[in-house]
Amino acid sequence: MKGADRPDGAAPPAQARSEQVLVVDDDPHVTVAVAAALRAWGVCAVQTPDAAAALLRAGGDFGLVLCDLNLDGESGLVFADRLLAERPGLAGRIVLMSGFFSPAEQRELEARGIEAYQKPGSLRGLRELAQRYLGAA
Repeated sequence: MKGADRPDGAAPPAQARSEQVLVVDDDPHVTVAVAAALRAWGVCAVQTPDAAAALLRAGGDFGLVLCDLNLDGESGLVFADRLLAERPGLAGRIVLMSGFFSPAEQRELEARGIEAYQKPGSLRGLRELAQRYLGAA
């Protein structure tokens, strides 16, 4: 599934509560690269689900959450479920990233209304993704 494709075919919600992006990936090279590509929107990049959850509990407000599908110790889907249980307002604002999505994973993401973004993506692709969710930087 291409990063530009939403599973439901709909546009992301028009009004973002925040223009910041939360990036959760256990690979520091990915967090640095994604943060650099999206710096115009304001990025908070962390390497563990617990660090991301702590930011949200502390009042962090993010218009887009980019999360690795295969985090060390926790599936990105499980993490997305935890986020949505604590912050239902993030529904439709979580994108899972991976170098490979199996057909079963694609079906699961589509069923949950979560967008898939194929890594490695281009800088342009990341910026276009952020722009669709957050508007122009």
